[in-house]
Amino acid sequence: MKRSAEGMKVNGAGMATAADEVVSSTMRVLNGSDSMPKDVIDVRGEPDLQDSMMDMKLHSYGHLANGRVLKASDDAFESLLDVMQPRGDERE
Repeated sequence: MKRSAEGMKVNGAGMATAADEVVSSTMRVLNGSDSMPKDVIDVRGEPDLQDSMMDMKLHSYGHLANGRVLKASDDAFESLLDVMQPRGDERE
């Protein structure tokens, strides 16, 4: 469960970074500062909109998958507790 929660945090941070990159590349295009020719490779390290959108999608899938693992772990743990102490058992 702990690894799933950590994975959700990492993927959440990745989605936030990708969202920032989408905003910055969109602003760059809308402001008209994208003056480099299309055949020149951009080595300045500015984020690419397509790569940023793919990163966003990949991190969202990772976040969803870790959430499902966390839910399955919680259900399994709850089942184990029910075996140890069934609900409605008033013998204490």
